Amino acid sequence: MNNQEYLTSLFSKIFLKLLTGIMMNDLKDVRHYLSEELYNKYQSVVDNNIKNNEVHCYDELNVKSITINDVQYDETHEIVHVNIVSRYMDYYIDKDTLKYKRGVNDHRMEISHDLTFKKLKSVGDRPSVIKCPRCGANIDVNKSGTCDYCGMIYSADNYEYILCEVTNL
Repeated sequence: MNNQEYLTSLFSKIFLKLLTGIMMNDLKDVRHYLSEELYNKYQSVVDNNIKNNEVHCYDELNVKSITINDVQYDETHEIVHVNIVSRYMDYYIDKDTLKYKRGVNDHRMEISHDLTFKKLKSVGDRPSVIKCPRCGANIDVNKSGTCDYCGMIYSADNYEYILCEVTNL
């Protein structure tokens, strides 16, 4: 797999994990791939859904295409601007009754999203085995990025691209 294929696969995975986390009202499986600001923004969305007893559904979700539009560098980061075209139904249901509340649940919409990812220039590739810095256990970053033993969240920004901005979501 070449670098562009790897990046588009990674960026698509992170985007799908974000929408899945919103649907599940739980961002733990994507937390380690989000900037602090973006995590707080979408945690507020999740908290609001929980408060309103709602589930935000992205039904029949898929990524139709992904394009790397631009790569820039600043003093400390590589910054990658990406466009993802996705298709899904976008609606809310009541968490208890599962009854439709609002949104589009009768056809898939095609939506274009602009995403910005950042990676520290000073770090190399992610090691094949990630060890928890607190207890030394292996951490499965593809699953949740959280240590199963001590609960520490893996900091992906030490090795990986972090999602910093999303438009149209």
